[in-house]
Amino acid sequence: MLPLSNRLKRERDFARLFKAARAFRAPGLTIKLAPNGLPVTRVGFVVGTKVSKSAVVRNLLKRRLREIMRLLMPKIRAGADVAIITSAESAKLDFSGLRERLTTLVAKSGLMGR
Repeated sequence: MLPLSNRLKRERDFARLFKAARAFRAPGLTIKLAPNGLPVTRVGFVVGTKVSKSAVVRNLLKRRLREIMRLLMPKIRAGADVAIITSAESAKLDFSGLRERLTTLVAKSGLMGR
């Protein structure tokens, strides 16, 4: 589980992020990234009903993404807000495929700093 300090939860934080963010895309995933001026990086996840009508599938996808980001956090530089947005294609991936795709996308976005 991601520590509370690394979670992006407030609606106003998501709104600010979507307004001022740079986007990086891979098939099935999009990362929106903006500086936050804090000593930590915060991560939020967006998995809508277009990904799957089943809440079980959406929650499984969020749990997998959270675990991947928890493992990546020691390598990620501080001071950014990140939103990870999924599409229907990402629901078809297994854990290792999702991890590979998200890791590649995080590296492409320049978040890997340590």
